[in-house]
Amino acid sequence: MAYRFDTFAMFFSESLSFFALFYLWSSIYRQGGQIGNYSFPDIVLYYFAANFIALVIKGTDVAWNVGDEIRLGKIVGVMLRPISYSKYKFFQVMGSYFFRGISYFALFALVGAFLFPYLGFVLDPWRAFFSLALMGLGGILYFLIFYIVGLTTFWLGLVRGFNFGFMMLVIFLEGGLVPLDLLPSAITKINDFLPFKHIMFVPISVFTGRMDADIWLFLVPAIWIAVFYFFAKFIFKKGIKAYEGFGI
Repeated sequence: MAYRFDTFAMFFSESLSFFALFYLWSSIYRQGGQIGNYSFPDIVLYYFAANFIALVIKGTDVAWNVGDEIRLGKIVGVMLRPISYSKYKFFQVMGSYFFRGISYFALFALVGAFLFPYLGFVLDPWRAFFSLALMGLGGILYFLIFYIVGLTTFWLGLVRGFNFGFMMLVIFLEGGLVPLDLLPSAITKINDFLPFKHIMFVPISVFTGRMDADIWLFLVPAIWIAVFYFFAKFIFKKGIKAYEGFGI
């Protein structure tokens, strides 16, 4: 019951978010025909895809989970086993991604079957596959970013406030609130040098046909993943040396 309830409760809450945004943008578009280079069907399609990504990769609060294991001393039990803590957390989160992806895919496919004709959208199987592959890289990138945030518990003791504030920033910079190409050019130029848009905006842009399905799109997130991977190893090594592991 617990897992079933959690799965459906999350789908219900994200659906409420989608319909709230649908109502907001429909009210905005009633005042005019188009905003930027997005028509109303374009905006609806964007948030439809954004909600799917959010449901799959945002269901596990990595930083909160890692932070609590460090703060409460639970990490000691894992470290006493002949396994890598980072790999343990990685595959735990990947399993969660896989479960939610399977759980929500059928629901979103059903909704999309009714929604896409209304939006005038024709699904391209190659683009869908390409965007799912990019979404996989985005999920790994998201994990590493918030895994590092969780590791700061070694020094901060409690990261819930920091985690929440940083998460709000990431949601904005990944395109979870507003499509990034509707933002001022100064913000988008800065964001081009950051990893966050590869979590959500780039996979969605490929799926919707606003960006070409270019193999080079895999290069930038792969580089960021490598950077964050080695940085996480460095942070973990330093944190363990400073850790007392008594728990509360």
